[in-house]
Formats: sequence, structure tokens, C-alpha cells
Amino acid sequence: MLVKNGFSKAGKQRYKCKLCNKTIVLNYKYNAYLAYINNKIILYIKEGLGIRSMARILKISPR
Repeated sequence: MLVKNGFSKAGKQRYKCKLCNKTIVLNYKYNAYLAYINNKIILYIKEGLGIRSMARILKISPR
């Protein structure tokens, strides 16, 4: 069960789960915050891929 919980610094609506008390944003401004991209970043780091290479492959900013 999600309830509204203010806004993020980027101005997006933040939600809080009543069951686990975690906060989430449904529509992130930056793609690197998406869960599936974050999992790919972790995988690429373990494989030894560089930051610029990851950014190019995932189409995100290296910063």
C-alpha cells in the first residue's frame, strides 16, 4: 500500500510503503536510478567494465 510522502529534490512525487516503510519515486528524472539499470551497473562493475563504457552502453551520464 503506497501513500504520498512529499516530493524529491527533483520535484517528483515521493511515495511511502505502509508495510515496509521504504520510500520510492515512480517516475525518476534520471535513468540510472531505475532498478533494472542499477542491477546492470552492478553486474558491469563486477565484470570490470569502465565507467565511460557503462555510460555509453546504458545511455546514461558518466557523472
